[in-house]
Amino acid sequence: GAWEETGGEVCEHFGVDTADIDIMMGTFSKSFGACGGYIASDKDTVAHLRCESHAHSYASPMSPPVARQIITSMTLIMKTEDGKRRIRQLAENTSYFRDELRKRGYIIFGDSHSPVIPMILFYLG
Repeated sequence: GAWEETGGEVCEHFGVDTADIDIMMGTFSKSFGACGGYIASDKDTVAHLRCESHAHSYASPMSPPVARQIITSMTLIMKTEDGKRRIRQLAENTSYFRDELRKRGYIIFGDSHSPVIPMILFYLG
């Protein structure tokens, strides 16, 4: 994720301890320019999802280069000053982009802190 100072995503944003969450999930497609996602939980829940989820039955595993890309990106964001600078810059760019879209009359949705900016485009032909 790319919210807050450390890129800590929703838990950090709302001040929730991750130990208080039963199932965490996310995607790597937007945040890291990769593909795939994750579900994290206790061992029994993950085992149940692996056995019972139709999506898991038909999914292919993440390729090693994509996994390495994600690990490198997370390490950069979490452990370097350059990563922290990039998170701050992303927040500034997001705020600027949202403001400019609104000024131009675009209809946008989503949380104001998220760099993902859903919007509606239509033609009144």
